[in-house]
Amino acid sequence: MYSTIGEVLPAGVSLTSIHINKSDDDPSSYFIMQIEGWSSSPSNIPKFILNIDHTGLFQNINLVNTRRELFKNHSLTRFEIYAVLKEAHLL
Repeated sequence: MYSTIGEVLPAGVSLTSIHINKSDDDPSSYFIMQIEGWSSSPSNIPKFILNIDHTGLFQNINLVNTRRELFKNHSLTRFEIYAVLKEAHLL
């Protein structure tokens, strides 16, 4: 699953962390993949979201946060995405 996410990264996007968390202790709970990273251009983030949507791994994907930051004199966009995994991909 992690390699699939890495394979659909557009040029100019790099990931800093990926975590999978369970929503809560309820038996009907679901798993959320939290994806964080940097983009050289804000327009690359929607491309990445479309790419991970086309993998078929997720039932929904939300862009939670974006912010512009300076990194070594370059203006980059930091992003955070929450993606709910489809149940079949957890087995």
